[in-house]
Amino acid sequence: MSNGSNQTKHHNAQESVVGWLRFVEDAGGIRAALFITTGEGEPVDFCFTHANIPQSNRYGTDARAGAIIHLVKKILPVDSSPTLLLGLADEMPQGTYGE
Repeated sequence: MSNGSNQTKHHNAQESVVGWLRFVEDAGGIRAALFITTGEGEPVDFCFTHANIPQSNRYGTDARAGAIIHLVKKILPVDSSPTLLLGLADEMPQGTYGE
C-alpha cells in the first residue's frame, strides 16, 4: 500500500544499468555513443567519442574492427560497466565483446 509520498529514485552503484551502444561511420572515421539507463529506462549517463580511420584504410574490415574495439574500450566506464550492453549486430565486428 502506497503512503502517497512522492520520492525521487536516484541511481546507485548497486542498481542494474543498461548500456545502449551505437556506432556511426562518418567522413573521418567512426563515432561511438553510449547511453546508460536504469533497468526501468531512466537516463543515467551519456558519452560519445570518435576514432579517425586513415583514408587508405577506410573500407578495410580490419581497420574498422580495430577502430570499433578501440572505441568500446575507450567509452565503457572501467569502474561501473553496464549490467547489460546492447548494440546493433551489424555494427559490431565479430569478437568485439571478447576483447
